[in-house]
Amino acid sequence: MTPNQVRTVPGWEDANDGEITMLLNACAERWHRAGAVLVDGSKPAIGAMLLVSGELQSSVECGDMAM
Repeated sequence: MTPNQVRTVPGWEDANDGEITMLLNACAERWHRAGAVLVDGSKPAIGAMLLVSGELQSSVECGDMAM
């Protein structure tokens, strides 16, 4: 991933090279197949995701309620 690719992500357009380098050094690039479950609500979160391309669908369930 390049700094210019990161700058296409909303919120990162104005980041300077140092900020983007810090982000890229702290992250691992991952690819997932369509329909993959990335986070299971019964397990603790292990990090954050920055979606650079593709589509993300999410849902939240709490007891009998779902959003």
